[in-house]
Amino acid sequence: MGSATFKWSKDGGTTFQQTGLLTSTSLVTLADGVSVSFQAGNLAGVNDFNLGDTFWIFAGPLRNQPVWFDLYVPMGTPAGNYTGTVTVTESGKPPTTLTVNLQVYGFAIPVSSSIPSYYAGGFQEYIRAHFLISWGPQIVGLGQLYGTACLINRVTCNVDVAPIFSFNANGTVNTANYSTFDQWIGPLADGTITPHGEQLTSLNQELPGGGSGTQTYFATQNQLAHLVTKGWRSRVFDYTIDEPNSSSMFQQLMSRASLIRSADPTFRSLVTTDVAQDNFNLNGYISRYVPTWTDLGANEFVDGPQAAARPAYDEVIMNGDDVWWYDACGTQGCGTQGIIPQEDNYPNSMADTSALMNRNWGIMSIVPYNVTGVLYYDSGFAFNQFYFMSPPRVDVWDSIYYFSGNGDGTFFYPGRPSVIGGTTDIPVESLRLKLIRDAFVDMEYALKLRAQGDGAFLATNVSQVVQDMYTYDANPATWFALHKTLGQKIK
Repeated sequence: MGSATFKWSKDGGTTFQQTGLLTSTSLVTLADGVSVSFQAGNLAGVNDFNLGDTFWIFAGPLRNQPVWFDLYVPMGTPAGNYTGTVTVTESGKPPTTLTVNLQVYGFAIPVSSSIPSYYAGGFQEYIRAHFLISWGPQIVGLGQLYGTACLINRVTCNVDVAPIFSFNANGTVNTANYSTFDQWIGPLADGTITPHGEQLTSLNQELPGGGSGTQTYFATQNQLAHLVTKGWRSRVFDYTIDEPNSSSMFQQLMSRASLIRSADPTFRSLVTTDVAQDNFNLNGYISRYVPTWTDLGANEFVDGPQAAARPAYDEVIMNGDDVWWYDACGTQGCGTQGIIPQEDNYPNSMADTSALMNRNWGIMSIVPYNVTGVLYYDSGFAFNQFYFMSPPRVDVWDSIYYFSGNGDGTFFYPGRPSVIGGTTDIPVESLRLKLIRDAFVDMEYALKLRAQGDGAFLATNVSQVVQDMYTYDANPATWFALHKTLGQKIK
């Protein structure tokens, strides 16, 4: 790549292993499984590595690899303590035996999450990272494997498919084809392909019809009627607009939400915004508010009291509206270092923060914030980035760093046979997805305690560990003790 050279060291520059190496867009092997690749800038007429250009470091396989095992406890298993062993064998070494203790409580949680969720993404995203194609015969099978992996971790991931309509001259529906729609969604919505009957807890149904408001109106009514026949109607919502931040976007929001309500007053209009936006004038348009964690649990010691703090939502809830919430990139900085100390200590979904911060928001969803759903903007963001970048591509296995966060929008790795062995492409779940699953389990504990009349017990015990979104006990042992206390109280 031109004449630029580099040198590298293993002791911080005291000595150098090699010097005068030419930069290259191809991988240059260093040592211990580490390689480097240099990327040319976009300066016209210059094909060399210059100040301000970027380079990538690739870490090889010489590492300790944690392994996570899921153990499903069958429904009806008697309560008690169970002890077993796990034997780990390694070629040329004696086996290692580990003792495992499992405490089973005398109650069960629902197979599908009681708290609905919507994690965006889609079948096309997955096939891109596995096969470097946007469409192919593998798309349904692979997509449903990912959908199943989401559901067994108590998360609903988006299925990006819509029915096909044709319209009469007056805008009414002429034909409606739901065959692909039902083929993709049905097995996940009905739980016929999931291990224990897990089902989608939400369906994002974008308004169909691209020609006119009249077409959209009649196609929406047609679609909702179809969902009734399938038994999915109660789970559907319209993702009306995402993070509106201008007058034109608010006008689009109000127009679309009005159309939704005219088609069916009970059709939920979901908007990622807080209740104070546009001077509270969106009340009556939005029926599912989704503020961020940092909005609902605002760190007020910097900016003072916030208009959109949790009590501000009580009125819309009394009117029959929902309040979900979501983790946006503000919890780690959105491409910057973040605002210190305003954004310190918030839970987040990143790989390079503590496991506790990946999970502790679950109990907070119920106490003290009392939300009824969870949204996240993507489940395989790095899959699309890998597909669309120019060669040499940075694989999902090599980097999930986006928006100044390791793992922002990505909870899976593409399990290609060339990487993991075998002959079948499968989703590889991240440890963060397991911790998200545990967060949803924590919500089930809280909901069960409330249902049996022990809401005060729940609030008292949680308040000893959690004060607000950014003030909580950081000791994992304290959280395990809380989980045990709550579990032992459930009847």
